[in-house]
Amino acid sequence: MEWSYQGQNGPEYWSRLCTDFKRAEEEASWQSPISLNTAATRQEPKKDDTILFKKEKVKIKTDFFNHTVHLSPAEGNEASVVFQDKMYVLQDIHAHLPSEHIIDDHSFEMEIHFVYRSDDDQLLVCGVMGQSDYGAVSPLSGDLYNRFLKEDSLKKHYTLNLDLNVLIPDDSSFYHYSGSLTTPPTMGPVTWIVMKQPISLPTDFVKAFEKVIGQTNRPLQPVKERTVCFYH
Repeated sequence: MEWSYQGQNGPEYWSRLCTDFKRAEEEASWQSPISLNTAATRQEPKKDDTILFKKEKVKIKTDFFNHTVHLSPAEGNEASVVFQDKMYVLQDIHAHLPSEHIIDDHSFEMEIHFVYRSDDDQLLVCGVMGQSDYGAVSPLSGDLYNRFLKEDSLKKHYTLNLDLNVLIPDDSSFYHYSGSLTTPPTMGPVTWIVMKQPISLPTDFVKAFEKVIGQTNRPLQPVKERTVCFYH
């Protein structure tokens, strides 16, 4: 089913496009993204082992679908995260412009989503906010990197090196809540981790995504009665 971010196939009409999209929104009443207000969260102390990212350099393959660029670990390249003593393996990385979540009334140029899956098929998505900076280090490298950023090349297939250390903030404070996927079908439950500190990304990196991808953020969804925790 074809969907988009504007017009008659835009977010406000997703549930009307097909029964699968409608069922997903009805069954997952706690939808994402949401506005994150630190003052309204339940404050939790973050221990060293509350969340553990396996951060290293991995080889990734690029693809383009669902209106954005997707990066997936190449065969034999594994990255993971452990949250609340449960391990999730990285399946996909993609970006939304501008950010889908808002932190303390502040929006960001980009939000990167790391999609992880556990052995029992549970989803965890980690959101990292990104801002452009001319002096920032690129998370991607390789002989084809400069070609990857050229117009329309983002939609082609490449194999590149990805440094996860660049994409995960030094300050590991984060928000945690239960929500859904942000693209249709917006199924849940999804364990959400949203890092509070944004990262800096090279300006040419952000501009290339803005030019080719454009606006790809789902509007904010009602928080309702759910609890949002802030670990710091």
